[in-house]
Amino acid sequence: SLPQGTAAPQKGRGKRAGRRKKAEQDAKALSPRPQTRTDGLILTGLNPSDPPPAGGGLTRKLLLLSLPVTVSAVFLPLSQMLDCVMSVHFLNRLGLDGTAMYGLLSGPVFSLTGVPVVLAAAVASAALPVLAGLKEDPLRRAEKVGFCFKLTLFVSAPAAFFLLFLAGEIVTFIYGGQDPAEIAVTADLLRLSALSVIFLSLMQTAVSVLVALGKVRVSVGFLGGAIGVKLLLNLILLPIPQIHIYGAAISATACYLVAGILDLYYIIKYQHCTFGWVRALVLPCAYALAACFPASLLPALPLPVRL
Repeated sequence: SLPQGTAAPQKGRGKRAGRRKKAEQDAKALSPRPQTRTDGLILTGLNPSDPPPAGGGLTRKLLLLSLPVTVSAVFLPLSQMLDCVMSVHFLNRLGLDGTAMYGLLSGPVFSLTGVPVVLAAAVASAALPVLAGLKEDPLRRAEKVGFCFKLTLFVSAPAAFFLLFLAGEIVTFIYGGQDPAEIAVTADLLRLSALSVIFLSLMQTAVSVLVALGKVRVSVGFLGGAIGVKLLLNLILLPIPQIHIYGAAISATACYLVAGILDLYYIIKYQHCTFGWVRALVLPCAYALAACFPASLLPALPLPVRL
């Protein structure tokens, strides 16, 4: 048997070791979580083995990331200003009131098409942080990319087809106090600009996807090329007397179409986001078309049938 009094020292040492272990656990719990760098953004707790960069390197990365985003944000307002100058100039040369006719495009038409685009922009804003955290998981990333495009079209496609098929009724209802000739021109401009809701919404989501993948400069380059196409179409279409102001609406829709297609092609081809594009892109447009086309037949029906 053990001599009397030997258990007490072992018990004391066990208590001290337990207190020391608990103190280490508390200190570990209170210490800051490790930080890692991902394309200039500081994300917490993703990869503890990658130390955070020095202050100068972080500042440089942030500048390289924010500069292309700033340039792309300036492109669209700058192109709209050039649209205004070119439209007024060429329409005045045709003997038309260029300021008044461009006001029909920039006022009623841009206001009506801008509402669904703003709603779809919420999808693009929400997609950025989600996709940024899935760079190392290509399967889940492709799934989320497809879901973002599908959600974008479920918001934008019904609005675009309603504006396309019911342009005359919408303009008459909202701006019925205007001159009938101006209402007719505004309705035609709205029909030509309706599909730009889809293309601009897709472009916004695609740009957010490219930013999340670290390809900001690619999106800026595509947008610059699309604006070049827009200005070229303005030079070709605006001087034609039969087209005049409609050329500005056609060129704006073509600009968003070119930018959206280029962004989608790059995402699918070079970033290997091979999502189900039929389910993500085609089916929402088909559903929206099936829902909106019967509504375009209602004005032609007798009043009792419509009721």
